[in-house]
Formats: sequence, C-alpha cells, structure tokens
Amino acid sequence: SLLGLDWKVSVSTESLEKPAGEIAARVVKHLDVTAEALSELSTDEEAFNLWRTKIEEQGVLVFSLRLDPGELRGASLWDYPKPPAIMVNHADVESASGRTFTLLHEYAHLLVKQPGIVCDFRGHSDIGRVERFANQFAAEALVPRALFEDLLNREGLNSYREQWGNTVVDKLRKPFHSSHDVIRVLLEALSYAPEGSYREWRSSRDKDK
Repeated sequence: SLLGLDWKVSVSTESLEKPAGEIAARVVKHLDVTAEALSELSTDEEAFNLWRTKIEEQGVLVFSLRLDPGELRGASLWDYPKPPAIMVNHADVESASGRTFTLLHEYAHLLVKQPGIVCDFRGHSDIGRVERFANQFAAEALVPRALFEDLLNREGLNSYREQWGNTVVDKLRKPFHSSHDVIRVLLEALSYAPEGSYREWRSSRDKDK
C-alpha cells in the first residue's frame, strides 16, 4: 500500500533467456501502445507522456527530474513491497525521444527484477548482460523490426549504405517518435549499415558536444 491505499503492481516477470524483441512485443501489447496511436501524436513529448501514462498504469511511480545530464539519464528502484519507481532525467541531452528510450530501458530493469542505474547508451560492448537486454528491449519496443522493415521498403531505403545521413535517419525515426540512436542501432543490426557504424557515429557526436 502507499499512503494507506491499496497499490496494485502489474509489472510482469521476464527472463533474460528469452529474446528481447519477443519480450518487447508482448509487453507493448500489454501496455496497449499501438503504432496507430503513436502515429496520431504530433510531438516526441506527447509520445513520452503516452508511454509514461501506460507504465504508470502498471503501478510504477515515474519521476521526471531535472538533473545534471552528465550524472545519469535515469534510474530504477524496486524496494519490495514498496511500489517500483523510475526516475528519468528531464535534462537529458537527447530530449523527449531520448527520455522515452530511458523510460523503457528502466522499465526493462523492472521486468527482469534487476533495477539499477541506466547505462549511457553509447554502444559499449562491456556494459553487461542486463544493460544490453534493457537497451535491446527499449529499441524493439519503440521501433518493432517488422514495422521498421515495412517503412524502409515503402521509402525505398531497404538497401545497404556506407553512410546514413541525419536527414534520412530523422525521417525514419519520426513515425515512431524514437531517437536517432535507436534507428542507427537497428540499421546496423539489420545489416543496412556497416558494423560498428553506430558506435562511430555516437563517438563523433559526443566529441562535438
């Protein structure tokens, strides 16, 4: 209970042994966030608020705080029997689309009952199994591969490229209200971009900040 009220938590328990995409598809269906609903939203901020509302409906406390973006992007905590909680840094340099990724990343931690500090999503290979799962879950939840493939086909972009410009990537991310990071991760995962291209792009972008 919280403040004397019954507090129902509907966060499922998932296993790291199952593919992140499979879990993401099932969880997104449970949250009832549809591609149609997202396509009707005008801004990334509206998309963040939709995901936040759906996660809060599962009994999760979600806090949006403005902190030094150099400290962390988000965190999760579940001190049972207290309600689970997620904190998202509102000063996130990735803006609303980045905050949505952080929100879903932290929700993934709750799903596998391993809450913790979010990684910085810079494509590092040594971030640990749970962090990799949380990143993959968030990416697949935001941009289901089947829908992404359909979009690439419709736009005539379903072919390998050495370089993917920001203008094209921005066009691909907008229907999903996702970040550039997610799109570039998926392009590489689906072999439409060179191996290691995401990490190279991310490293270059970080240096410019």
